[in-house]
Amino acid sequence: MKRTTKIGRLTCDYVSAGNSRICYILAPIPLNGSNIEEWAIRYDYNIVVICGIDWDNDLTPWKAPGVSAGDEDFQGLASDFLRLLQGKVMPEIESSLGISHPAERTLTGISLSGLFALWAWMNSDDFTNIGCISGSFWYDGFADWLGRKEKIHKNGYAYFSLGDSEGKDANPRYRTVEACTHQIVGTLRRSEVQTLFESTSGTHFAPFYPRLEKMFRGLAQLSRAGEPCSLEPAYPEDIDVCFKIVDDARKFQREQGFMQWTEDYPNIGTIRTDIRAGKGYLLRADGLYAGYMCIDFDGKSAYDTISGTWNTPSPYAVIHRMALHRNFRGRGISRMAFEMAERICKGHSVTGIRADTDPSNKLIQHILEKNGFIHCGKIFFQGDYRLAYDKLL
Repeated sequence: MKRTTKIGRLTCDYVSAGNSRICYILAPIPLNGSNIEEWAIRYDYNIVVICGIDWDNDLTPWKAPGVSAGDEDFQGLASDFLRLLQGKVMPEIESSLGISHPAERTLTGISLSGLFALWAWMNSDDFTNIGCISGSFWYDGFADWLGRKEKIHKNGYAYFSLGDSEGKDANPRYRTVEACTHQIVGTLRRSEVQTLFESTSGTHFAPFYPRLEKMFRGLAQLSRAGEPCSLEPAYPEDIDVCFKIVDDARKFQREQGFMQWTEDYPNIGTIRTDIRAGKGYLLRADGLYAGYMCIDFDGKSAYDTISGTWNTPSPYAVIHRMALHRNFRGRGISRMAFEMAERICKGHSVTGIRADTDPSNKLIQHILEKNGFIHCGKIFFQGDYRLAYDKLL
């Protein structure tokens, strides 16, 4: 649920994801609360949207003439604004969110706040990653300022996007933004900083919400770079491929002589519900779709009564509907999937993970035990009993 607080002249809207990953969005206008909540769930970030910024002055790194004749000059107050973020905004918001340190902070911005995000990243180690949508890199001397740095040392990553018509602006200063952005991306890549640049359909940071969505997806892509396998949130457009993986696993069960999943469950509606709730995860291996699982942090009522004893008190996570496509079985992918699922769960500060399976499903019992899960007893679900497993984190 979105909360709002005022810190001086700034308005901060924020949503908790229950972990130590936080994304600050420096926005020219307030953002729709339902969008913020959806992104927090889907991309596993605490999200903070900061408005009320003196746009032309707080976000500019040094003084420069106004864009057009008659415009006021830019005052270059970025240093003061960065101190405000570090000294007041971040401590208050992160304390309210209950974030433990060290936090992984991503600073993102649009237009001049995209310019500020990169400048602040270069001048502070408080931010791990950045995202810049239509960053105002036409700003006088900025690209050259970055280019004069002999070596840039950043362990995080940087996302950049431009609308495909931004280099055609009637204003000659704005028209340089495309060349300046490519210069900046080149500078970072020469220092082996992990970067992603996207040219998107549209003008200066428009269409607004789709560009923000693409930024979050780009940041997620950067976070997975170099991994042979990745476990990432599934999106609505992934529903069909996720269901095909689940259906393939159902057929595999029949081939192995047991039927934990019926013809009617899980169905495509089950997968759709998982994904829309931010609980569906798609496993990729070698760049291909390899598996699916649901990770649920809301508990399971059937676990309230057990013939046996759980090792994991609340709060706990539950893994449901784990399925590997037949092309990826027998390659150790399930072990990597559980390792990645555990990292996700640790980010949500749960005590452990619970799971259950049909007594006839010897394969998943073997996989659970091989990955450190302990058989705790039996739970009863839909008129039958299941074997209960858990693992402390």
